[in-house]
Amino acid sequence: MTDLVVLLAFTGAVILIATWITGAETIEQLSTSLIERTALRTEGQLQSFFGTVRKQVLVGQGWAATDILDATDYEAMNKLFVPILEQHPQLSSMMVANSNGAEYLLLRDPVDPHVWSNRIVQADAWGKRVYNREWNSETGQLVEGFDTLDYDPRKRIWFQRALDTTTAEPVYWTKPVIFYVTKDPGITASTQWVGPSESPLTTVVAYDLLLMDISRFTTNLNVSKHGKAFVMVEDNETGELNVVGLPRDAGFQSAEAIRDTLTFVPPDAAVADTAAQLPPADSLHIPALTAATQAWKTHGQPDDPLPFSVDGENWWAGFRLFQQGPNRFWIGVVVPEQDFSAGIRRQQILLIGLVIGVLLIGMIRAVTLSRRFSTPIVALVRQSERISRGDLEPQTPIVSEVEEIRRLAEAHDNMREGLKSVIKLEKLERDLDIAREIQLGLLPQQSPQTPEFEIAGWNRPADKTGGDYYDWLVLPNGKTLFTLADVAGHGIGPALIVSVYRAYMRATAGDGTGALNDVIGRLNELLCVDMPEGRFITAVVGVVRSEDCRVELLSAGHAPMFFYESATATLHNWEADDLPLGITGGLTFNDARQIPFAPGDTLVLTTDGFFEATNSADEPYGIETLEQFIRDHHSLPPDEFIQRLYQDVEKHVAGEVQADDLTALVIKRTTNPG
Repeated sequence: MTDLVVLLAFTGAVILIATWITGAETIEQLSTSLIERTALRTEGQLQSFFGTVRKQVLVGQGWAATDILDATDYEAMNKLFVPILEQHPQLSSMMVANSNGAEYLLLRDPVDPHVWSNRIVQADAWGKRVYNREWNSETGQLVEGFDTLDYDPRKRIWFQRALDTTTAEPVYWTKPVIFYVTKDPGITASTQWVGPSESPLTTVVAYDLLLMDISRFTTNLNVSKHGKAFVMVEDNETGELNVVGLPRDAGFQSAEAIRDTLTFVPPDAAVADTAAQLPPADSLHIPALTAATQAWKTHGQPDDPLPFSVDGENWWAGFRLFQQGPNRFWIGVVVPEQDFSAGIRRQQILLIGLVIGVLLIGMIRAVTLSRRFSTPIVALVRQSERISRGDLEPQTPIVSEVEEIRRLAEAHDNMREGLKSVIKLEKLERDLDIAREIQLGLLPQQSPQTPEFEIAGWNRPADKTGGDYYDWLVLPNGKTLFTLADVAGHGIGPALIVSVYRAYMRATAGDGTGALNDVIGRLNELLCVDMPEGRFITAVVGVVRSEDCRVELLSAGHAPMFFYESATATLHNWEADDLPLGITGGLTFNDARQIPFAPGDTLVLTTDGFFEATNSADEPYGIETLEQFIRDHHSLPPDEFIQRLYQDVEKHVAGEVQADDLTALVIKRTTNPG
């Protein structure tokens, strides 16, 4: 009897401890997952934010090369650049200046987007006289005239540093500085174009980004009930961290409040082109941000989420690095355990109460009714021995007047039935094999007949089913639509999402006459309706045009993309054009890349399973190794190229288990256009 009481007490203690530990692990997993998803979403927004600026700077450089930029002709310049600033709200102003001291400035008011300004400077010709214009695009009101201003664009930091840009790194990014006109904190991106030797006029094109636009995103980002996301920039000299993306908070709900907070130094005291004095985290008076930043620094700035406490309450925080030029941005996410723990703790308390109650009743009944228990318990022991020998057939029912014994006997029968269900796992394995066959059936069974081009694709999932996918489709107009996609994760869940993506991709492709970015926009809207929370798809979609040996290409969050030019032996590594699919609706996607293919040119698209494959030393195959492989093997036919690449990756991992799905799609130009 004593042994039985001790056994019951020990079993109850184990259940209680396991319940508590499992609850804590569940809270940690939920917090970590939420932090990673939020950081990834914020990183995608920053990539889009800065990528747009870089693209427009290089467009301006191209216009300078064609000699259509005249810093003194504000009317012609406004026709070019006003639509760009209207399309991209994060661009507050832009400048075109040249080595003769002439400058054209276009500025949109950060508070009233209908108010625009021009400043025309000709430092060598006019001296300190500048021509200013201000107009309201809604009311038509215009104020213009000459003013006196001691200003020379050639002395501005964005002009001087643009002169040091190279072909390898054509865009210069300033650190956060104070803008000359508005005295707002921001970052300027600039580049140069040097004219021909007979008239070596240097033209500099620059765009200003208001840092408050980062806060417009983060202050509207709903992490959890009390969770927050924010962005900090690191001072490269001092290592200090200051906030550029404010968290969601009642005090930052208006543009004026965001601007006043980020303008840590009053505008009348700010000095143009000097480093912006942005607010440190502790100046926001949000205890969670202050404590999270301090804990992260104290622990050596770890990559993984870490716990911390605020006023006795447990929180989790994670930080993710985002590099843009010389600027190191840190994406921070903080969530309190209370956002997850309330429901879990209620279940734990209920279970603990039930276990304690059952144990007390069991021990009392065991002491008072031990004699009445012995016979049915012995019968149960014998049945257990038969079960241990593999006999799962029903036995003679155990009859007892004691309800607890009857319940124990029922539990014993339930356990036997449960063991039988284990056998059904083999059937589940067979079902997964069938699912794998179905998914393989969704992949193309043969290469498309595309004149002038060879196309090959290949897929190997990490599990029996996977989240990678490739496809091609010959459209009614003779063009060939192709795609490569990667659903976050692998297994049966991503495999189902792949099936949805395939159906929507083929449905939205139409007859091939629509613009590629419109097709992807419609595809994204459909996916946003059906996509489970926390899931998204990175995808590359393109169209092969045999008639002019050209490929249209657009990436939604999928990178890198490799293009090898055979004539010049140049390998291009392209980043994504837009956000992944399924994250948010209402997106406007960029125009597709137009890629002319010469004979021997090769486009290589892979999922991250290739270059993230690691060996026993945890060393990834890496993008650099993949780039070198392309240079060495670009002459192979696409199908042989893919097989050789897979063999090279297998050689690198040296027998390690495949951790992620592997998918590749290769397009190669074979002959001169007819």
